[in-house]
Amino acid sequence: SYADLDGKSVATSRGSVGEQILKANFPNAKIAGFNTTADSIQALKSGKVDALIENNAIIGGLVKNEPAAFQVLKGDPIRPALFSIGVKQGDQTWLNYLNNFIRNYTISGQNEASLQKWFGLDLPPVLAH
Repeated sequence: SYADLDGKSVATSRGSVGEQILKANFPNAKIAGFNTTADSIQALKSGKVDALIENNAIIGGLVKNEPAAFQVLKGDPIRPALFSIGVKQGDQTWLNYLNNFIRNYTISGQNEASLQKWFGLDLPPVLAH
């Protein structure tokens, strides 16, 4: 459970959402900040840290590719992290293309199939605004 993080060394990328979550929710965890996600993963694999906090796609990929090497703590997600795409202001053509691509990718079910294929994850519930 998440309580298992108390007193443990937990890897995360410096300045990341994971680092914010650790500071806010796990004051007794020892934060081990790394410059990149790859460095955080390597620290876990090499035993330099006890745990890793990352987004579901990263963790899902690790578990799918090396199921015997990793386990995921049980519990509800701590908080959703939203991702966005920035477009140069005034570039309406590119913005329209991206919006249509994302809409079609979602409606067709390809996003869910890709998430399952590459990360072994189910699509999370849609967040209501």
